[in-house]
Amino acid sequence: MLGVDLGGRVFVGNDEARFAVLAQDVLAHGHWWFPRVNVETVYQNKPLLLAWLIALVSWPAGHVTQLTAVVPSALAALATALVVGALAGAALGATAGLVDALVTLTSHGLVFHARVPLPDMLMTAGMTASVWMLWRLRVGRPHAWIGFYGFAVAAFWAKGTAGLLPLVVAVAWWIVDRPEGGWSMLRLPAGALGVLALIAPWWVVTLTGPRTSVGGGVMVDQVLWYLPRLTSVDTLVEPLKNLSGVLFPWALLVPLVLAHAARTLRARDAEGEALRFIGVWAAVLFVLVALSRQQRYRYYLPLVPPLALLIGWWWAALFEGAPVRRVPWKTYGAIVAVLFVSAIGSLVAPASWPRSLRVTGSAPLAEIALAVMGLAAVGWALALVARSGRMRAVFAVACAAAGAGLLVANHAETVRRNHAWDYPGLARRLGPALPAGALVVAPESQDLAVGFYLDRPTIAVVDPRLGQAIAGRSALAAILTDEERERYGASLPGEPYATESLGRGRVTVTIHPRPAGG
Repeated sequence: MLGVDLGGRVFVGNDEARFAVLAQDVLAHGHWWFPRVNVETVYQNKPLLLAWLIALVSWPAGHVTQLTAVVPSALAALATALVVGALAGAALGATAGLVDALVTLTSHGLVFHARVPLPDMLMTAGMTASVWMLWRLRVGRPHAWIGFYGFAVAAFWAKGTAGLLPLVVAVAWWIVDRPEGGWSMLRLPAGALGVLALIAPWWVVTLTGPRTSVGGGVMVDQVLWYLPRLTSVDTLVEPLKNLSGVLFPWALLVPLVLAHAARTLRARDAEGEALRFIGVWAAVLFVLVALSRQQRYRYYLPLVPPLALLIGWWWAALFEGAPVRRVPWKTYGAIVAVLFVSAIGSLVAPASWPRSLRVTGSAPLAEIALAVMGLAAVGWALALVARSGRMRAVFAVACAAAGAGLLVANHAETVRRNHAWDYPGLARRLGPALPAGALVVAPESQDLAVGFYLDRPTIAVVDPRLGQAIAGRSALAAILTDEERERYGASLPGEPYATESLGRGRVTVTIHPRPAGG
């Protein structure tokens, strides 16, 4: 699952290229604490654990590649699945452990984020391991408190404040269930001091570092980003859309799982306690993420582990022939239709629709049709197998179909994306023509990707420090869209050298001084 197409995805925008660029700066210039994303900007918006890991993986080759940039994410996805399996095995039984691990690995959230160099997969692994240690504390492993706080700190170093959410989960669990041992098992004074001591270096370095990192890193990305937002249509639509997508296709089972869990949650036995623990975990993450000011698909990735645990528990009950609470078909069909439209239908929404009802880009209608037909075929196969009562076979078919379907869809999307955004080809064609040390002026939100593939210092054409950056430069190249060239081209020296297709449009390349014979 994790090896297919690993390293094959082109990094298109700044979000995907950022940590690869930071890791390259660490390797090339040794800027471990203050790596630069371009010639003018020191990056300190988030902790740098992912950049350091990418640099470590890339160190034998001496430079960062598409493959080495995503190895930490792939390993974090594997670790997440193994931790989910271990937690489920301890809390819900060995069968649930295996099923939960497979459900986790065959969810779209992990299939996608295992293949992009974003910190969310690494943070999710740390958060999941921290909650696993919290459960081990409950079942009599007194030294697990070290792992509980330690993995939360690791999650913080992956992305920042959001990584400390396991601490909120622990508080909420204590309020809801009042577990035996209470606060004493958490070793709160020692744990809090340990967390503060281990996260303090980032805050100290950020606050005493370059002025640009204080406003962007502390106040915006780590504080204001998570404040609640005003109630709007987005408050209802975006969380449903993102959660359905990140858990696809298993999200279609969530209504059945919740209906079955509702009764068991109230039980005072070991199973009821385990389900309340998982339910509190999922509820805390969902509420806090759904209410936060900024909404992104990847922010819902940490919800995959607790929901996968509930789904695996439901499957395990079916395997054992336990009575499962059913949902009327009409009700279930209506809920599934909403979930399906939330996960897939928004991919083809017109750009004129509100942002809450669409996502960036769109998938061809043919791919959407294939997805619908594929789900229908799997549903038909599941119905046939289910009639025989062989629920293990049903799960095997569903799991294989989910994994294969997601990999095929991801491959198709990767091929289409790489063809449209052929940065490696652009670098091969332009690289020999660029003067040594030339500064590259790139389109907005793509300057980091351009710099990664051209291996040149870059700056966005909209950067207010553009004039300062190009002052005194003897060599300069610009890669601009038609609109940007018309708006900013007069301030940049050089005549058009080449025209390239990129994304849905074209870009014009200017080089100064113009290459001899060019």
